[in-house]
Amino acid sequence: ESRYLFNFNNNNMLTSNNTKNRKYGRGIINSININSLIKTTKQLKEKEKENLKEFKSNKINDEKENEITLRHLASIPEQSDIPIIELNSEGTVMYANNSALTQFGEDTTNKASYNFFPIFASEQFDEQCTIEYSHKNRFYEMEVHRLSNATYRIFFYDITTEKRARNELLDALAQERQLNELKTHFVRTVSHEFRTPLTSILMSAELLRHHFDKMSADQRKNELDKIFKRVVQLEEFMNDFITHASIDSLRETFLPDYYSIQQILDEIHISILPLISTRHQNLQLVVPHPHQTIFVDKSMIAFIVISLLKNASRYSPEHATITLEFLCTESIVYIKITDTGIGIKSTELSDLFSPFIRGSNVGNELGSGLGLYIVKEFVELHGGTVTVESEEDSGSTFTVTLPLTKRNI
Repeated sequence: ESRYLFNFNNNNMLTSNNTKNRKYGRGIINSININSLIKTTKQLKEKEKENLKEFKSNKINDEKENEITLRHLASIPEQSDIPIIELNSEGTVMYANNSALTQFGEDTTNKASYNFFPIFASEQFDEQCTIEYSHKNRFYEMEVHRLSNATYRIFFYDITTEKRARNELLDALAQERQLNELKTHFVRTVSHEFRTPLTSILMSAELLRHHFDKMSADQRKNELDKIFKRVVQLEEFMNDFITHASIDSLRETFLPDYYSIQQILDEIHISILPLISTRHQNLQLVVPHPHQTIFVDKSMIAFIVISLLKNASRYSPEHATITLEFLCTESIVYIKITDTGIGIKSTELSDLFSPFIRGSNVGNELGSGLGLYIVKEFVELHGGTVTVESEEDSGSTFTVTLPLTKRNI
């Protein structure tokens, strides 16, 4: 017991006066230890409760934050302006956001609007592929994501503006190439059409200049006729060129009125008869109703008929027959010019009415390549059409269709 007290009190004071203290010392110490332990336990429990309460509070806050985050993530496709859809492996639409429903329709079972699976089904890809797609004049870049073997998510990025801008650029480049081709063709045509008659005129003039006294009257007349013919050709070429250049202004001076068919025939007779006679050709007229009136611009209709008759004469052999017909119905007048000349290749018919275009089989015959283009412009100005039927070496038939009266134009 003395050893116990020593150990407890941690001193060497052992006297008889400490007997009472020794007697009750263990109980006092035990009481102090229990109270302290109880107090500490209570503190620990309270701390544990506080920690648990804080843990639960933090957990609730985390769950709320996660829920808010999930709701936000779930709402992103609905808020997106980009159409988004999900398909299964059979092509059935499993999900479509509001933008997709707006662009492609509310009915996701409509295969006409939602048949996307066949578009990329043949593509070989692991996670993603991109395909261009068009729908109702809109262009999209389909970005297909493989979510699993059975699910695909597709984003549709609208590229309509970029696509149209690119197409406009390509069209502009094509037009520029076409203009360059026309310019080249024009320069080639002008050079040929000026050089050939000028060379012929120069040769005839040189013959007359140096050998006039040695030439017979017929030889002199022949050379003078050549010069006259080439000058007339040059004049025709210049007239065609000027008319082509001033077509826009001619539209403003379009002055149709009622004229009889006979008045139009009288207008063209003076211009076409010398050419027909020179080539010993025959002009056959088929005009059942010469006094029938038609509503036309007389100078333009004369140009149309004369141009077509000149071509028929120029590309037909001597002594050939050329037919001119004026046929009328209740509302339409048909003007037909038929020849038996060299004809036109079938592959060249589609470009025949383009400027500076001539048939590849015209040989050395001079021409501007503008006549038929001007004819087409004048006919369309009357609200009509011009067509051609032709076979190479079998002649051609040009048909001009015009409204008969004013109210049809």
